Amino acid sequence: MNSKNEAPLSDSVVDAEPKRGLSRRQVALGAAWSVPVIALAVASPAQAASVTLPTAAVGGSIGVVQGATVRTATYSGGYMNYNAAGTTTTSGNLTLTFAWRTTGSWTMSPPDTAGFTAQGWIQSSSSAGTLVFTHAPIADGTTVTIPTVKWTGTNKPQISVSLESDNDNVSGTSVATN
Repeated sequence: MNSKNEAPLSDSVVDAEPKRGLSRRQVALGAAWSVPVIALAVASPAQAASVTLPTAAVGGSIGVVQGATVRTATYSGGYMNYNAAGTTTTSGNLTLTFAWRTTGSWTMSPPDTAGFTAQGWIQSSSSAGTLVFTHAPIADGTTVTIPTVKWTGTNKPQISVSLESDNDNVSGTSVATN
C-alpha cells in the first residue's frame, strides 16, 4: 500500500480482452526487413534487362560570355573516347559535327586545323551552321583530344557538338547549349 491507501500494482496484469492486430514494434520490425527486399526486387529486373552497348562518347563544355554587344561561345576541354563495353565491336569511322544557329550573326571562328589534324581529325565538310570532321576507327579505351572552338553572335546561342559512328552497333553522344 502506498500513503494514499491505494492497492499495490501487481506484476501480473490480465487483460479483459485479448490483443488483436500487430503491435507498433512488430510493424516497425517488419518494415525494416521489407525495405531491402523491396529495393532488391525493384533493382534486379532493371539490371537484368540492361545491356551496355559500345559507345563513342564526346565530352567537354560550352561556355558563353556576354560582352557589351556580342556574345562569345567557347567549346573547350573537348575529347572523344570509345568504350567497346567488353565486346569485339570496332568503333567504326567517327564523325564529329559542330552545329550552330546562324541567325543573330552567329559565326564560327576559324578552327585550329593543325590541332585537329594532329589528333587525326580530317575536315570533311563545312556549310553555314555546320562543320564536320571525320576520324579513322580507334581502339577500345582510346581518348582523342578535340581542340577548342569559338563562335560569336548577338543573341542566345544554340550550339551542339555531336559524335557518331558508321558502325550501327555503336551509340554516339553530344554536348549542347540551348
